[in-house]
Amino acid sequence: MPYSSLEQIVEQNRDGYYRSLRASQKQIRGEGKNLDDWLRFFLTSLKKQKDVLLGKIEREQLLEKLAPLAEKMLAIAKERGRVTIADAVTLLGTNRNTVKLHLRQLVQQGYLEQHGVGKGTWYSVGR
Repeated sequence: MPYSSLEQIVEQNRDGYYRSLRASQKQIRGEGKNLDDWLRFFLTSLKKQKDVLLGKIEREQLLEKLAPLAEKMLAIAKERGRVTIADAVTLLGTNRNTVKLHLRQLVQQGYLEQHGVGKGTWYSVGR
């Protein structure tokens, strides 16, 4: 099962987090105890987390449809955090042009992200 982090969602939206927290703290000390801002932020964050997790699950299910070589390349990228064409050629013992073709397809399908161009190009797992 893919992992999804609520902490990451909160970190990405920290301005909204602190704004809603401060608003709720001011109101909780007064007569009108209103946690609407905080609850709205929290529930919105939970929905974002659910959406991220759903996307990860859908990508995992699509993995079954990838070519075996593409699956191996994606596994290398996940394991190492990144992969280059030279890495894949060496680790898989496959033709360079075949590796390039599969990497290009993985990028187009959203499984990998390309960083750089030319000899310095490397690939990481897509988001």
